[in-house]
Amino acid sequence: MIYKHLMKRIAVLLILLHSVYSFAQTDTAFWFAAPDLAASHQQVPIRFCFTTYGQAATITISQPASSTFVTQTLNVAANGFATYDVSSLVDSVETTPAFTVLNRGFYITSTAPVSCYYECIGANSEIYNLKGGSALGTDFLIPSQNIYSNCSRLTNSVEIVATEDNTSIEITAPVALLDGTAANTTITILLNRGQSYSIQAEHLSNTIIHSDKPIAVNVTDDSMCADYCADLVGDQIVPMELLGTRYVALKNDSEYEEIFIFPTENNTVVTINGTPIYGMLNIGSSHHLVLNDTATLIEANKPISVFQLTASGCELGGTVLPQLDCTGSHLVRFLRPDHEEFILTLLTKTQFTSNFVLNGHSDWITAADFAPLASDTSFSYCIKDISNLVDIDSVMTLENIVGLFHCGIINGGGADCSYGYFSGYAKASYIRINMDSVFCPGDSIVFNFEAPDINYITLHGPNGLSMTEQPFVLRNINSEMSGKYWISGIDTAGCQYEMVDSIHIVVYDDNLEIAFDIDTLLCSFRSIDIHFTSNLPEIEPKNLVDSIILPNGTVLLPDAQHNFRINAIDSTFTGWWTLTAHAPHCASISDTDSIFIRVIDSHSLTIHDTIVENQLPWERFDSTFTAPASTTFFIPDTNGGCDSVINYELTIYYNTADTILYYICDNELPFDAGDTIMHHSGSWTTTNTGIHGEDINMVYILNVINSTDTTIYDTIINSQLPLFIYDTIIDTAFTDSIIHYTYYTYNEAGCDSIIYYNLFIFWNGDHCDTNLTYPNMVTPNGDGYNDKFVIGGLIENKCFRYNELIIYNSSGQKVYRKQNICKEDDWWDPESDHLPAGTYFFYFKAHGVNIHTQHIGAIEVLREK
Repeated sequence: MIYKHLMKRIAVLLILLHSVYSFAQTDTAFWFAAPDLAASHQQVPIRFCFTTYGQAATITISQPASSTFVTQTLNVAANGFATYDVSSLVDSVETTPAFTVLNRGFYITSTAPVSCYYECIGANSEIYNLKGGSALGTDFLIPSQNIYSNCSRLTNSVEIVATEDNTSIEITAPVALLDGTAANTTITILLNRGQSYSIQAEHLSNTIIHSDKPIAVNVTDDSMCADYCADLVGDQIVPMELLGTRYVALKNDSEYEEIFIFPTENNTVVTINGTPIYGMLNIGSSHHLVLNDTATLIEANKPISVFQLTASGCELGGTVLPQLDCTGSHLVRFLRPDHEEFILTLLTKTQFTSNFVLNGHSDWITAADFAPLASDTSFSYCIKDISNLVDIDSVMTLENIVGLFHCGIINGGGADCSYGYFSGYAKASYIRINMDSVFCPGDSIVFNFEAPDINYITLHGPNGLSMTEQPFVLRNINSEMSGKYWISGIDTAGCQYEMVDSIHIVVYDDNLEIAFDIDTLLCSFRSIDIHFTSNLPEIEPKNLVDSIILPNGTVLLPDAQHNFRINAIDSTFTGWWTLTAHAPHCASISDTDSIFIRVIDSHSLTIHDTIVENQLPWERFDSTFTAPASTTFFIPDTNGGCDSVINYELTIYYNTADTILYYICDNELPFDAGDTIMHHSGSWTTTNTGIHGEDINMVYILNVINSTDTTIYDTIINSQLPLFIYDTIIDTAFTDSIIHYTYYTYNEAGCDSIIYYNLFIFWNGDHCDTNLTYPNMVTPNGDGYNDKFVIGGLIENKCFRYNELIIYNSSGQKVYRKQNICKEDDWWDPESDHLPAGTYFFYFKAHGVNIHTQHIGAIEVLREK
């Protein structure tokens, strides 16, 4: 009884300590598949960043599926910050090529809770906030923008990493993938622990991913185009089980402030600041909203996912928003990486707004910085530039001991933008089982778990097991107690949700039986893989075998994959083979098996043939060869049924041909070619025999170069002056003009040539006429008048060699785009594009050497009824 009461007090103390402080998105284990960033934009620097809290931590960075990646260890002091730069390892870090199973997934562990994020810094910046256990799940809905294209590669990508072996993953995208997979086609892949995989398409939002074991997923839009900018947008997402029904999007007052809403169930009703959007959303649909209010409350009757875009100038950043209710953190720490703007977006309950401390200062963020949500005044928000409060390359520490808050960080200054939320995405209350899942007969199972802010905790198990008295211990277990166990409870954080976590426990059968699964008669000169059978279906039989003792006294041990293989067997292997085996972690459960193996000698012979190409095809051992070969033949033998082995090597010497070119001038004819006198261009051939009997053909080609007269026409604009051409400097021109020159030179054979050079200089001065005329109506009726959209003066105005015209329909979809319009056929013709009557919008921009222009307007397309 004393022990039970003591354990109760310890459990209560742990719960109280955990509930007092909830750090940013912290954990002791993180999984991540790094995105493939375009080398044509900015692929590096890339790095992992780590923040510790009240405890020092030893952080281990590994690639479990890779045999070449060197595991890294970082020792970080309490309340410290550390980075691991992987720029030099980019070729073994990024998940590329797409649609390929790779061994590049990262697994990061820590001896104490830490925050971790993956960062691309520089002109193509973005932050992937790694969400630890909150990132792991089996069902994911991909949230992403679906209106902007990508500048470097027209792709949106999704990266996946598996946390366990033999993970089956099903992927269904609503659009065609770049590997040719049709839209709405489910593909299935199989990944082992630490393996990664990526898919690519133009837009992947609403892609569904399902797995039979936990995986982690992130979404990436590399070099996403907005106006003249291109920036990286991406985030690690959370599984559907962590999605909620209430979100808040805070506006950063940039030109690009948008959200994208994705339902997880049919008949989803969404309201924006209390006003329902038109119609219900179903699975596969989405809702796009341009943010006009500083704070926008998004609510739904069923779980949704919300993705937000913001910007610094026209450089974009994006993140998956955390749900509003019962989530958040008490403490967030983040490194300010550069001199760019450093902006916080904060969201908390109104009663907690006066309890913030930033880097030890309680007066840097106060209640006066907050405003209540218009649709729910119990929550308040703050958007604050803290660039003057936090030094460059120093850590920002923001805490609120009294209540939970959400913290978004926007870092950018017009040349780049990073955006991410660094507070908890999971419910502040949770149940997490931390224990082994495999046990031996007679053991005791002590259920270890975390359950901060949880009441009414119950252990459930097979055969109706239900326990409420802690600690949960099962004694003297046996194999019949294998099965699913789960712990449930009700949280006390004011959310009133039932929390559940489960584990599948295997208790070994105490009667282990394992045996060889190979033929008892083997032939020499062969390589064999040794297989086994066992009565433990939960474990692959080879993983039970410790070693095999062979007749010659050799002890055969497994390789790194626990396979048993003999590369070249011979007669010394004849005799008794004996294996020893035991169940993992259970030394008392063991077995041995013996088998008598007879190895029969086979003949082994090596034959090498050499032939020339003229002898092809070559017949040997009932085989026909048309190319060099190195192969093995098995010749039937009566010696115990074993075949003889012939290692056959065939070398072929091929006929060769070479060509020698001669260039002479016409005044050097006739040309003495040895046995032949050449009077004009032509060729002659000789054939010799090589040392192996192969033909050596020589082809001689004579090219007679005539003295030539050449006329060259060239055109430049005056801004390209001065121009150096054929020892002449052309440096002035004031109007359109043609300059004629005559040059005497030599061609490639040294023959005399005359070049007549005509240079047209186009005057492109500073006084070009920019008064272009833009029509507001098009009547494509085929009468030859006003059938096309024509900008008056453009083709005639030679200043604007570089121009672009884009036409959008009334829904904002692009229907026409043309660059560098220079002829009548380039103009937009609604009739040839089969476009209906209605209102369209155009955007035109152009520039010459010294002037620029752009114009936006509406066009009415009229058709006769």
